[in-house]
Amino acid sequence: MESVKQSTQLESVKQATQRQFTQLRTWFHGNDATLQKLLNQLQTANPEKDQYWCINQLWSEQRTWRY
Repeated sequence: MESVKQSTQLESVKQATQRQFTQLRTWFHGNDATLQKLLNQLQTANPEKDQYWCINQLWSEQRTWRY
């Protein structure tokens, strides 16, 4: 039962991250090179963090700057 709950939570995180990534691509007008560069910089600066954290962090930074 617990593993089903964890699996559902992980899927929710993946879906939220996908929405954030899609919004980042929109904000960068589809410029994947710039988006990838920024994500790589975050990953390099925070090697203990995973890709979901990096996408969320970049999305939060960009959202603050844009709104």
